[in-house]
Amino acid sequence: MNELFKQFFIGGTITAFFYYILSEKTKEDNDVSKFGFVYGAPIIFTYLAMLTYNLRGAKSVAQFSKHTIIGMITSLILISSWFFVETIGFNAILLFNILFTIFLYSFYFYFKMFKL
Repeated sequence: MNELFKQFFIGGTITAFFYYILSEKTKEDNDVSKFGFVYGAPIIFTYLAMLTYNLRGAKSVAQFSKHTIIGMITSLILISSWFFVETIGFNAILLFNILFTIFLYSFYFYFKMFKL
């Protein structure tokens, strides 16, 4: 349990640091671009891969990476839908995101549970 709090603190500190840098240090027009890049860039991935390796070994890191790629590919659909927020509307995009996420998680965990 002590290790859990340590990792929670480290991960939270990394996230808070980037949030602070992006929100407080610069008040330029491109702040949103920087925040989007930091969110999309795999900054936390390396840390999570390291934790996975330390706890479960090399084979688990490969599996973790494979499923991270699957998650990223499906996230591109959701992220891309926000390009149309001005034409389709906020509520429609939000509803699509919620329904797609529910479908995606249901589909993924159904097949993982039955190993299909």
